[in-house]
Amino acid sequence: MNGTVSDAQQAFFATIASKATTALGQLGNVSITPIQTAGQVFYYDYVIPNSLDFNTPTYNVLDSTVSAVSDSPPGTAVALDLGGSFNSNYLELLNAMSWELSAADAATVSNAAIKSSNDQTTLVTSWEGEYGPITAAQMAAVDVATPIDYIMYQVTNIWSGTLQNKQPPLNLTAGVRNLQASLPYMPSSAQSLIGPLTTWINDMEAAWPISNLQSTQMWVRNQLITNLNSPPATFQTWDPTQPNAPAMNMPAYSTNPSAPVLFTDLNATSTNTLEVDCTASQSSSDEVNVNFDVNGGGDIPIDAFILGVSGSVKFNLFSANGTGTSASVQLTYPNPTLVAILPQLWQQSAASGWYLAGMIQQAATNPNTGTPQNPVFANTGYAFPNGAPNGFNLGVGGNFGRLAGLAVSQMPTVVITYATGDYSEFNESFDENTSWSLSFLGIPLGGANQSVYQAKAHQNTVGGGFTLTFAPPSQTGLASYSLYGFIIGGYAVYPGAQDV
Repeated sequence: MNGTVSDAQQAFFATIASKATTALGQLGNVSITPIQTAGQVFYYDYVIPNSLDFNTPTYNVLDSTVSAVSDSPPGTAVALDLGGSFNSNYLELLNAMSWELSAADAATVSNAAIKSSNDQTTLVTSWEGEYGPITAAQMAAVDVATPIDYIMYQVTNIWSGTLQNKQPPLNLTAGVRNLQASLPYMPSSAQSLIGPLTTWINDMEAAWPISNLQSTQMWVRNQLITNLNSPPATFQTWDPTQPNAPAMNMPAYSTNPSAPVLFTDLNATSTNTLEVDCTASQSSSDEVNVNFDVNGGGDIPIDAFILGVSGSVKFNLFSANGTGTSASVQLTYPNPTLVAILPQLWQQSAASGWYLAGMIQQAATNPNTGTPQNPVFANTGYAFPNGAPNGFNLGVGGNFGRLAGLAVSQMPTVVITYATGDYSEFNESFDENTSWSLSFLGIPLGGANQSVYQAKAHQNTVGGGFTLTFAPPSQTGLASYSLYGFIIGGYAVYPGAQDV
């Protein structure tokens, strides 16, 4: 035997991905990739009624970190794995980043500091004469390393009022005639510092375009970290499986279509379908040949085509009496829908949101060719001065993908046609209307409850043989937030390698 069940699974994945891309991909100009969900479903009515809470199981799918996997043999369909929280991994990368200067820009700032060293000393002395020595604890509290940087933090963030108003630090420029007008929160006790402060700012003229950009971009990074660590109460998640637990403030996601539109699309009577077909034939007692309609690779021999279990009984495609040795199998996915997944984008004017495209890519492609003590960067911009945290592969197809969209549908129906089967013989040994925990070639069609399918057989009136239908469980009576659909596949982007 040359093939394996894994080969047949990959052929199935390739087929459904091709069908979904043809049916839905043009809506977003994307290609659909299979997702190894292990039976995970998509709760599509995700806004909890009478609140703004978001269904936690849905949130966990949208917030998945994606990695690409490829099973052997080479050339088989690539699938996606859904891992842990994307925003948590994104936060870890932000914490490892900083805005670094190229060698040329660093030299410009250094030369300006040397030129103004006497004025800097005068300013620090004047400050400490008014407010006392600048301590290590004070500098650590505002994440700076030198006394002059501590003074600049107070001037550009506190005295300017930008920190209080959630704005970037004040930009400094030489030649300002009335500096005090830009510092509405400067204490009256600092009046004597205006002169030495102005003199030092003027002598640092060449550095300000570089330093202003650095302070603004570090402010952006720090605000994203704040918004991830302490998200506002405007977006909360609630887990229906733990109804007594409080709602949790979380970094926000949205979908397109929205939850109300998805409810209409996925809860409605089927108007269109996506169908996957295969044929199977039993060549011997221990070998079944499987062929998918767009496989292109011919028959795949496997040892058994198992669809599910009922109690202790396994349902093999040809194990029951009267099935014969050949069958056609069709999976029908009603109302297939493409769902775009949108993280809450950074809005600088309001200092809101938590996701900014391009940051991780810039850091990943700006390596430190020096050392942490003497860094050397090719470009001024975001970088990982100590390298990306261990365990992250930031390339396309690595383990830091963002789930950008899903192809979903109503739960599939499985129809098996035994064209030459004997219905009477089959019906004697098969209990019609039984319930089965259904899978397809070992791939679950839902979790413990969602995969309990109803089986029903009927004799064909045309062409002979009989048909066996596995229908998904009814969702009648479920709470709206418990309504679920099937995850056909999805598409991912990789922020470490793409400006996304």
